[in-house]
Amino acid sequence: MELIYIITCFLQPILLPTPEAITISMGSMAFGSFNAFVMGFLGTMLGIITMYSISKRFGLKLIMKFIKDKDLEKYKSYVKRNEVLLTGLLFIIPILPDEVVCAGAGVLGIAKKPFFIIAAVTKMITIASYSYMVEFAANFNIHGIELILTELVILIAIVSINGIAKYKKVSV
Repeated sequence: MELIYIITCFLQPILLPTPEAITISMGSMAFGSFNAFVMGFLGTMLGIITMYSISKRFGLKLIMKFIKDKDLEKYKSYVKRNEVLLTGLLFIIPILPDEVVCAGAGVLGIAKKPFFIIAAVTKMITIASYSYMVEFAANFNIHGIELILTELVILIAIVSINGIAKYKKVSV
């Protein structure tokens, strides 16, 4: 059963249309919050790395078989100015599916190290949120949009700290 869950999480950023919130929440109910988080994070990150690598290696022609042209165009317009911050936001806010974010990053040539770091940080946040959603929501009486806003505050804090660290490093 665990292997099916990990494979489902792996396939999600590649080609599955099932929302991450549903997959991880179901895993949390089946395996417990911590186990769902660990297995979900492992499977999802392997899927993200795979989709990014496929799009980087085989390019736009192959990727267009998996995703819609209009979704890729949306992604291009979103990440034009600040690719790391907006890619992180796109992983958290359910505007585009993860496969579009991963494929777009690979096709557009976003460097793999910053992409994988932002993917890992945002997926830790979202998967932990979904894994612990039932407990978290019950303890803090948080629902839907409030949970997304909480994730955004955490991401903005991380990006801000990173920006301050880079600024201090440059100005020294």
